Amino acid sequence: MRKRRALGSCLIRYLAHNISPGADGYTAAQVKHQARSMISRDSNPLGWSFLLDELADAHEHLGNLLGQIQTDRGYSETEFRTDLGHVYAHLNRAWRRRDVPEDFTSQEWQQAGAFPDDIEPVA
Repeated sequence: MRKRRALGSCLIRYLAHNISPGADGYTAAQVKHQARSMISRDSNPLGWSFLLDELADAHEHLGNLLGQIQTDRGYSETEFRTDLGHVYAHLNRAWRRRDVPEDFTSQEWQQAGAFPDDIEPVA
């Protein structure tokens, strides 16, 4: 549970940095999605559960990737690309689930794994 909290707090800091007001008022992400509001455990328990599952899956798969890359001398770039892509897909779906009160449709689920265009990396 501690690892889940650590991942969650890192993600919250990451997201908070990306949507905080800038010198000119608001970031592009805020303007583009100002009508959206993040779901909560209390108001959307089903959607919240799906969001946490995506983060937990990302955490699990990242841990597996780290374990393999540290112990498997034959770990290849192809495996790394596949494993990291899987982690990104979970993180991308988690980002998109932030305002989905229930579940994705099959079509939405596929699209939700793609890289988002409304969040910027924090160095």
